[in-house]
Amino acid sequence: MNLMEAPQLVPQVMPSYPLMYIDSFTKKQSQPQPAAHVKKVGVYIKRQPQAVPNGMADLNAQFVMTDAGEISKFILDKGLAFILLESKAHIEAAFGEAVKTLKVVEDDEGHQTLFCLMVYSGHSQDAKQALSTFDHDWWLNRAGEFSDRLNFDFELV
Repeated sequence: MNLMEAPQLVPQVMPSYPLMYIDSFTKKQSQPQPAAHVKKVGVYIKRQPQAVPNGMADLNAQFVMTDAGEISKFILDKGLAFILLESKAHIEAAFGEAVKTLKVVEDDEGHQTLFCLMVYSGHSQDAKQALSTFDHDWWLNRAGEFSDRLNFDFELV
């Protein structure tokens, strides 16, 4: 058998539906709109500016700010209010009722990071263990979104 006979051995089946030509290059493309839940998630992960439920009042009630004006501006500019409010329960689970201090720290290259420092009056080993618990139970799952703008640590007193 030669190659010219091969197509004759396979039955030619035509589709029962008509073939359609779609010109996707000249046809106006519609942009898909995100579903409602995607919009809410987008706000949470800093794709859009986020609103703080009760303004900075909730944060002021839960965190001590070394320079309230600078820190408030940094929090709002970097979209950190929601994650800070969420962190409160996880900090308390790991550290107990620790005082939480917010401080903007600038490195040698001019990059600023907000530090949330849990004031701890016990032994350094206990503080390290509490921070490790906090990291493994919650922060490591969230740090990828915020790690260049927010960091958690402890401060011994």
